[in-house]
This record gives sequence, structure tokens and C-alpha cells, in this order.
Amino acid sequence: MNKHVVKFLKEWGIPLGIFLVLYFTGWYRPVVAFGQRIILSTGIIKPDTSIDDDDNYPVTDYQWTLQTLDGQPVPFEQFRGKVVFLNFFATWCPPCIAEMPGIQALYDSEASEDVVFIILSRDDSREKPRKFMADKGYTLPVFMAAGPTPSVFQGNVLPTTYIISPRGEIISRHSGMADYNNEKVKDLLRQLSDRL
Repeated sequence: MNKHVVKFLKEWGIPLGIFLVLYFTGWYRPVVAFGQRIILSTGIIKPDTSIDDDDNYPVTDYQWTLQTLDGQPVPFEQFRGKVVFLNFFATWCPPCIAEMPGIQALYDSEASEDVVFIILSRDDSREKPRKFMADKGYTLPVFMAAGPTPSVFQGNVLPTTYIISPRGEIISRHSGMADYNNEKVKDLLRQLSDRL
């Protein structure tokens, strides 16, 4: 064998082997998510929580149907007049996995009759998010889209999160992972629910 090949294999063989095993078994997702969760724990990635009435834009289409993981239709219209925390995620998305513990903690402390959480899965089957939530012990309400997503919510980035006021205005839109379990987000949700 060539000396350069032997040297390369000695230096990079084990890291390359570990990488290939992680990649081809799918184990890289939790590893990457764990690293991203560490980044989130520093508090450096937080969504914008300022309310600027000039920057808000309305949800133009409440005529949208979601579907529970049991296949039951849920009209988005039923959330009109409530504060809505809407998170688009997928079980194959490491940043989505990384931010989910914070969203669960926020849900545990802030969900109420007036503040609703919608976790909208972009997976290709209802079984994947059902298994993911059960395996992780999450109790968040997960839905699937039962039809086309309104244009105001369309995007190419997962995760993407919206906070919608009771008047139907998108107060906050954040693409990419973030730490939502912080006092600024909690204050925003409370402030919006006080407007009811």
C-alpha cells in the first residue's frame, strides 16, 4: 500500500468510520440535535418578541384545516381570537429536535384557554410524529396539514415559528431554531392574551 494512503487511514480512518456509521444509521440526527441544544442553552438564539403594530401583518386565511394525529379534522378558524404559537417542524430535522424541549417547557407553563400551541408536522406520515412525541415524552398538540398551507405560512425553512395575536396578526416569525422558553416570550404571550 502507498505510504500516503496508510498515513491517511491512520489519521482519518476512525473519524471517517464514525461519521459513516452515524450518517448511514441515522444516528447523526440526535447527535446534531444534542449539539444544537447546547447552543440553545447559551441563550444566544432567541426570537424577536417586540410588538410593533406597524410591522405586523394579518393572517389572511383562517380557512385552513389541520388534522390531528388520529386523522380528525380541526378547522384553523377555531383558533381565531386566541394567541397562537404555531411551530412547523419535522422529526428528521435536527434543529427542530433541538428546540422541542424548550417548546415543551413553554407549553407546560403558558398553554391555556387563551394561549394555544399548534405543532405542525411536515413529516410524510402521522405515525412518525406520534412515535417521536411518545418516545420523548412530549405532550404538545401535534397536527398535520389537511390541505395546502396558506401562503402567509409557506416557507422553505424548518423549524419556523409564528406567534399570532388574538386579532389575527403575526406578531413574531422566526425561521430556524430558537430558545422559546424564556421570560421575553412568556411575557409576549401573556401580554397578547391580556388584550382579549
